[in-house]
Amino acid sequence: MKQRNKRETDKCLCCKESESNLHILTFAGSGTDEILTTAMEMVQEWLDQGPSQFTLAITELIHAHRYNHEPNWHIIDDLETQQIMRHQWKMGEISLIWGFFHTDWKTNIDEYLHGTRRSGARWLSILSTRIWSVTESMWRHRNEIEHGNDKIIYCCKTVTRH
Repeated sequence: MKQRNKRETDKCLCCKESESNLHILTFAGSGTDEILTTAMEMVQEWLDQGPSQFTLAITELIHAHRYNHEPNWHIIDDLETQQIMRHQWKMGEISLIWGFFHTDWKTNIDEYLHGTRRSGARWLSILSTRIWSVTESMWRHRNEIEHGNDKIIYCCKTVTRH
């Protein structure tokens, strides 16, 4: 918020580290694990419609990014999916959070959806939107901490809860 001149410092109100988009997603302060768990349910609901190894891989990548550790590659039995997961991680751990998928994911999901009227590109687009909702939930939580429980900042306007 310092860049918008709303505060004198860019330090997080909870941990005093420099606050950035990356910090908001990885911050492990009060209530953030609960927010993440709830937000991930919507992602998980969508992932459950895909191949199980795909679901495990995406979930592990998100959690590895969130908790700042190397993914556990060995939870994935399918070597092709494990390799795609490694490609995704090499793109940058935040790339998945921002909706950038390695092209091999599309090939993998297209094979899974073969014979249906569904598109791998559309499937990944919906997944990306659901992952973004995790980010949005974390930002809302951050705003509640900064602005109080009765106000949440949405873009440029303040909405007061009743």
